[in-house]
Amino acid sequence: MFSAKVMLLGDMGVGKTSIMHRLVHDRFDGEYKSTLGVEVLSYDVPADPVRGDEATCLVLWDTDGDFGMRIFDTVYVTGASAAIVVSDVT
Repeated sequence: MFSAKVMLLGDMGVGKTSIMHRLVHDRFDGEYKSTLGVEVLSYDVPADPVRGDEATCLVLWDTDGDFGMRIFDTVYVTGASAAIVVSDVT
């Protein structure tokens, strides 16, 4: 199984944790709880035999939004395959 590290990046309170928990656990909690440091969860994407795709494990890293641009100077982003940038447009 292929594994990919995916970073969720954005300011505090924009919904990074909510998006991750909705994907992994299929639930949404409307109560705001600040992430301290980093929360890591995995999500298995099944193989698609019609397209010849292999199964993939997404290792989702939810960072607390207090890092700002300093996040790129940390070990958290090392080896990341992708990033999802979350923002609040209100």
